This record gives sequence, structure tokens and C-alpha cells, in this order.
Amino acid sequence: MAYETFFWFRAVLAVLLLGYAASTIYRFASPSPRQSVWEIVFWALGPPLWFFLEYFMLDRGWIKVPDAASKDAFLKSIKDYADYASKIWAAVLAAVLFLYAKK
Repeated sequence: MAYETFFWFRAVLAVLLLGYAASTIYRFASPSPRQSVWEIVFWALGPPLWFFLEYFMLDRGWIKVPDAASKDAFLKSIKDYADYASKIWAAVLAAVLFLYAKK
């Protein structure tokens, strides 16, 4: 798969998941009893699995990087952004768990 194709797939998936994330946070913050532990599990495991699979597919060549000569630099960039995202994600997950435990 070309990286450009993967980029658009990832963009569409991100928009859909942002909507789902907003609805999850709204449900957890509202006093309604419609909360599921499976949503916590999904949001706890989903993003780290996504970053792992993205890096794995790029490293194995299943997704072709734009310039094959710079594959190592591209993978380092992906790894750096995943590292930053994991720190942000830890804060988001803590907020979701706080809202879930508050009930």
C-alpha cells in the first residue's frame, strides 16, 4: 500500500474516532448510567495497538514510505511522534478513568 493511500485511510479513521471519543467523554461526564467498561478497554488498548501496527507495517514494508532511501529517518520520526502521543494519551486515559470512577 502506498503511504498516500494509508494517509487518507488514517485521516478518515481519525475523524470517525474523534466523533466516537467525543461521545464517549460526553457519556462518561453526564450523569446517565450508559457507561461500559469495554469502552475503557477500547480506549486503553486501541491507540497503543494502532501505533504498534503502524510502525510494524511501515518497518516491514507493507506500507511503502514516500522515499525508500530515508526509511530509517521516517521510522524514527514515527517512533518519536508515537512517544509524544503516548504521554498525551496517558493523560487522556487518566481523565477517562477518573470520569468512570466518579460514577
